[in-house]
Amino acid sequence: AAVKLKVAGVPEHFNAPWHIARDRGLFAKENIELEWNDYPGGTGAMTKALNDGSTDIAVLLTEGIVKDIATGGSSKIVGVYV
Repeated sequence: AAVKLKVAGVPEHFNAPWHIARDRGLFAKENIELEWNDYPGGTGAMTKALNDGSTDIAVLLTEGIVKDIATGGSSKIVGVYV
């Protein structure tokens, strides 16, 4: 069975590689079922989604996730996406 992965990000051009890779079947080829969700509310909305389990990973601003972690959030920074 494919691994289901819920990814959050803002609806901006810099997230295009995620959409292109999904649309070309690159995630499916690796047995990953990618579900992309736009969060127009930005980093604050995505940190909330991470903490309540609505998303598995998020492409967000470093300052916002550091603040969330510093104030008790359970998220972890696993990489940098520039």
